[in-house]
Amino acid sequence: MEDYKNIFFGRITDATEKLTPAESVIAEHLMHHYPHCMLKTASELSTEIDVNISTVTRFFQKIGYKSIKSAQKEFKDDMELKVNSALAQSEHEQHETKINSELWGYAINDITNIEATFKKISHEKIDILINLLSNRSNQVFIGSCRNPGYSSAWYLFSCLLPIHPAVVMLEVDPIRLASQLATVAEGDLLLLFDFRKAEKLNQRLVEIFHRQGGHITLFTDNILSPLVETVDLFFEIKTVGTSRLDSHVAVISLLNTILGMLSRNWEDYHLQRRRMQQKIYKELE
Repeated sequence: MEDYKNIFFGRITDATEKLTPAESVIAEHLMHHYPHCMLKTASELSTEIDVNISTVTRFFQKIGYKSIKSAQKEFKDDMELKVNSALAQSEHEQHETKINSELWGYAINDITNIEATFKKISHEKIDILINLLSNRSNQVFIGSCRNPGYSSAWYLFSCLLPIHPAVVMLEVDPIRLASQLATVAEGDLLLLFDFRKAEKLNQRLVEIFHRQGGHITLFTDNILSPLVETVDLFFEIKTVGTSRLDSHVAVISLLNTILGMLSRNWEDYHLQRRRMQQKIYKELE
């Protein structure tokens, strides 16, 4: 409506020199009572301003309209356009609000999972795991089969590679897995991810590691899993999602915490390894 007002007032200003005294009174009245005056008939305006209807008609013709009705039509069209634009903007804002609300819903869900997970973790458990991971003579095996915990297991494996000299991601293929398990020695560590249900293959891994003198730490979202009673340490993870998919934010947060604490114990190894890599890279270059 503001744009049309500028156009309407501009037409009146451009025609000021051509207006009669009576028409100048009409111009002043319309500019003072805009936009309500644009909804009135020529008869109503003539009565309000106390001029003839014919004077009102000539005034609109002098400022560039065919008639008062054509001026009012342009005004109404402009007003409808702005109303529709405002409605469209409102719908857009409502849509954006809905999206933002949905995004916050996911974030709040993940925050709740993290809080519930960390509340159940004791410093004693963390210290035991850090000490096991800090033993430089032991191998660290990471396993998950193909259950939903596999992505978290792979994340931990990729993060441990730069700071641990002997970390192994266990295969699912029986032949390759048997070859890897044959190297398990006393004191080696198995980090096992078992989400949703206890995989039979995970149960076999636990049995083999126990038999060969290894330590087993379990990450699970199922406190009723039979594996809980057979491992040395376990961490209960909340994986509740807002959709059918599990949320792995809590387990990643826990792993990041463990890795951050562990990296301090392996800092010298990490620096030494980086220097060696840089040296070899220069030789290759």
